[in-house]
Amino acid sequence: IDLEAAKIKQDEKVSNIVKLTDDISIELQFANYESMKGLNITAEETSTKETFKLIERCIIAIIQGEQVFTKDDFTEKELEKFMDSMSLEMLEGVQDYLASAPTLSVSAEFKCKTCDNEQKTTLEGIGNFFD
Repeated sequence: IDLEAAKIKQDEKVSNIVKLTDDISIELQFANYESMKGLNITAEETSTKETFKLIERCIIAIIQGEQVFTKDDFTEKELEKFMDSMSLEMLEGVQDYLASAPTLSVSAEFKCKTCDNEQKTTLEGIGNFFD
C-alpha cells in the first residue's frame, strides 16, 4: 500500500463546541485510537453503552454559562449520569460533530491469491485498517 497516496477527507468543518441547552455546551475532540481502545465500536452494530463510553472519552469540557469544567472535574459516574440525562436532540449534535471527523482514505491494487485477478479496494477510516 502506497501511504504517500493517502488522502485525508473531511466533508465540512463543524464546531467542537456543541450547544446542548441555552446555558450548557460541551467541548469535544474527535475520537482517536486511544479513545476507541478497549471498546467494541463497529459501523454495523455498536451498543448504546459503548457509544456513550466513546462520547465520554471525547469530552474535553462541559461549559455552563461562563464556567468551564474539564472532564477531570468529574468522576466517571458523574459523566455517565450526565450522558444518561441527555436527550436525543442533544445527542444528535454530538453525533453530527463526531461524524464530521476527518478520515484517512487509501486506494490499493492487489492480485488475488485465490483467483489471480487484479483487484482494487479503498481503505477508509480506522476500522478498515485493522480489519
